[in-house]
Amino acid sequence: MEKKCDHCKKYKGEEGFNWKFKSLGIRHKTCRECMAEFNRNYFQGDAHDRHLAKVKERKDAARQVAREFAYHYLLSHPCEECGESDVRVLEFHHTEGRIWRLLLWYLEVIRLNVSSPKLINAQSYVLTVTVN
Repeated sequence: MEKKCDHCKKYKGEEGFNWKFKSLGIRHKTCRECMAEFNRNYFQGDAHDRHLAKVKERKDAARQVAREFAYHYLLSHPCEECGESDVRVLEFHHTEGRIWRLLLWYLEVIRLNVSSPKLINAQSYVLTVTVN
């Protein structure tokens, strides 16, 4: 069965199109050759650099929100075991992950769309932050 490519407008066989949803038997509307050319241009061009800049910007924003949330949380919650309230010396080891569950919930609420592996990196980053 022949199918028309949305990009080059040529008719090609089913094998000329990548799978979109293989389990449903649905293929992409753009042929393999056009997609290969698009990807080659994207990863060699300016769009790739713009994409990486946006990713860095979102990651930095998520880290800043996490830092501020952790700082304000520690300001209002002294250590449950020793009663220490100085933010500069508080650590998260007393709470057995309770703060990180709360931080994950907070990030979901504000919809930063940060995936779990990135949160693990942000988590280790926040742990090493010192407040001046």
